[in-house]
Amino acid sequence: MAKTVVNPITSHQITWMDTEFGWITLLNGARPGAFVYFIPDSQALETPHLSADGTYIVFSIHLSHLGVMLSILRDESPLHVRFFDPQSAGVPPSAFIEATANASGGIDTRTLIEAFMKLRED
Repeated sequence: MAKTVVNPITSHQITWMDTEFGWITLLNGARPGAFVYFIPDSQALETPHLSADGTYIVFSIHLSHLGVMLSILRDESPLHVRFFDPQSAGVPPSAFIEATANASGGIDTRTLIEAFMKLRED
C-alpha cells in the first residue's frame, strides 16, 4: 500500500556549511516538515525518505537549483511538501513541493510538481 506524508510549509531556514553543501529546513510551525539538501551537480541525488519517526521528509536537489527553490519559497504561497512512496518494486519514492488548496477550496492548478520533477531529472 502506498505511503504519503504531507507537511504544510509555514517558513524556512537556510544553512550553509561551505560552498559545496547546505540545506533548507522547511518548517511546519516550529517543527521541521522537511530537510532539502543541496549537493554538487556532479553527484547523484539521494532517494527521498522519511525521518525515523516519519514526521519529516528528507530529499536532495542539485546546488544549481538553489535559485529555483528560493524563488518557489518566496513567490508561491501557501505551500506544502509531499512525500510519496508507491511501495512498488523498481519505483522509488518521490518528494515535491506543491501549492496548497486555494481560497475557493480547490487545488491550485499551478502546482509545482512539474517544476520539481524537472529538477529531479536534470
